[in-house]
Amino acid sequence: MALYPDTPFSEGDAWTPDLAYLAFHQIFDDQPQYLGHHYRIRDDELSNDPSAIKPRFNAIEKALQVSKVAGLTLAYNAGSVILPDGTSFAVAAGQLVAPDNKTSYVYVDTDGTVKISDNPPVLLMRLAKVVTSGGAISQVVDLRSLAVKYIMPRVSSIKVFGGSNVTDKECTNGETFDQGLYYYRNFTVPAGVTITIDKWAKFYCSGYVRIDGTVNVTPFAPGASSYGTPVNGYGAFGGVAGHGAGSASATGAGSNNWTFTYGYGGQAYGSGGTGGYVIGSPVGSTSNTGTMVTAPGGEGGGGFWVEAALDIVVNGGIFANGNTGGSPKVVAGGYGRGSGGGGGSGGLVLLSSLSKIVVSPSATVSVKGGNGGDGYALLASGDSNSAAGGGGGGGGYVVLISPDNNVSGANILLSGGVTGQASAGGYPKTLGGGFGAGFGGAGSRVDGTPGQNGKLILRPFIPIGS
Repeated sequence: MALYPDTPFSEGDAWTPDLAYLAFHQIFDDQPQYLGHHYRIRDDELSNDPSAIKPRFNAIEKALQVSKVAGLTLAYNAGSVILPDGTSFAVAAGQLVAPDNKTSYVYVDTDGTVKISDNPPVLLMRLAKVVTSGGAISQVVDLRSLAVKYIMPRVSSIKVFGGSNVTDKECTNGETFDQGLYYYRNFTVPAGVTITIDKWAKFYCSGYVRIDGTVNVTPFAPGASSYGTPVNGYGAFGGVAGHGAGSASATGAGSNNWTFTYGYGGQAYGSGGTGGYVIGSPVGSTSNTGTMVTAPGGEGGGGFWVEAALDIVVNGGIFANGNTGGSPKVVAGGYGRGSGGGGGSGGLVLLSSLSKIVVSPSATVSVKGGNGGDGYALLASGDSNSAAGGGGGGGGYVVLISPDNNVSGANILLSGGVTGQASAGGYPKTLGGGFGAGFGGAGSRVDGTPGQNGKLILRPFIPIGS
């Protein structure tokens, strides 16, 4: 009797290396006519017990699998997921309809629902890529396999201090954001919608950002305040600096200086303009018993800052301009002159994405400096002096930081403000105007010379995880 039916020896035969090879070298290749060869193991030969390998493997391999049904209809299997808050969620089997003529992605969202989108957020479980054309599904690529390695930004690269960023925000007309920091998944400003950023706000978005409407950023840094002063005699008063790193005190008549520029990292908004001067008229001084009010400086532009994991697309408008400087006035009798206040600098628009940024040809992004205020004079007979207008504020910053920045054809406005008009009278303009404030570009106090242009910065990088 043979102890090893697949080997040609019986009990008592001599043991040889060749017989040992035949005894223990088993091959499952459906060729049993050869020694040591066997039929392949089939599913119906495996146990269906829930603890056995076949049902356990099928539960893993077929869970949440996506397949095409007919036309644009997709089916997905049931499965279980762990949600971001740590709870387990059973996903029931179901169907979806894919959009036609697109490449889309089927995914499990953070609330456990199965969705399809051509631009899914980062916080999700991708199940399949689906390609459609002409009313039919041409391709379904399974993305569940551990063999698929994703080259994509890491979610942890976006700050989620404020939560798991699972809330989508679609803005409505007239909304104001005045709380500083906001945390969303996808953030959209639809076409026809105008929102206001009150001075400064920063948005952390784990998904995409799309601005088809208008974002107005109100000025942040105050300009120099106006104040009243008697104009008896010939003394000059004013030239007080506005708020912010780019403001400076004017030095009086004939000054040809520029104000400071600075980086947006230290102060992420613009600066306020310098106030104008006032002075009494030397002619008819016995009548100089009134009061004049100095011209205020213009406010510096505010800041709009976005950090997103996916694409940022701007088709609408973002405006963070500086304000115009004011003009002086006589409030009670007498003669006098006053120069204009300096314009505020432009503000900051900073967009950063781990994917790409597109500012389309239909878009406008503006960080223009404010104009200088006009000079004013109420002169006694024979007085030919005049007062200069305020200097124009410098332009601000437009900063785009992503692996792919595209601003081709976009309307990026960085110009500095123009100098205000001098008061009636002759030359020289013996009362200099207030300085325009600086930020990306310097503010002006040169008669007739505008503030300097701001800066457009395009900064590419390779995101973490790619």
